[in-house]
Amino acid sequence: MPVARHSDRTGERRWHLAVPCAVAAHGFALSTYFEQPFLALAATALAMIGLMAAVPVFWNLPSAVLTGAAAASGIALVNSLSNLSGFVGPSVIGLITQATGSSRAGIVILALFLFVAAGLALTTRRERPVLEPAEQPARPTSYQVPET
Repeated sequence: MPVARHSDRTGERRWHLAVPCAVAAHGFALSTYFEQPFLALAATALAMIGLMAAVPVFWNLPSAVLTGAAAASGIALVNSLSNLSGFVGPSVIGLITQATGSSRAGIVILALFLFVAAGLALTTRRERPVLEPAEQPARPTSYQVPET
């Protein structure tokens, strides 16, 4: 939550998404490197910290880039693709594990996809900062006669 809160406070999304994705990718990659179960578990925990920090920032992107009906459609598309990947991903990882005899190759592929996600996050366009109501320029609500 601190990453999402800081992202909301500063209005910056790209680095607040890219860095947690990179942390998660490093965590998954490290978990395949360590032979000791405790260190592999610690690296996996680091990966999960990165993933959980990226999720709330990620869900702000469709509504920041798209507006109106396009935003609703974009969010629905992202949700549909994530549901599909939740079905296909474990099957593919299982097939890779069966083919190689180890789960390391599947975890390395997860790390590679997270590195790609970090890179893609940095290519998103910058959004204009949203001003708080107190920071917005004052607009007259009706015509006011200036005092003389």
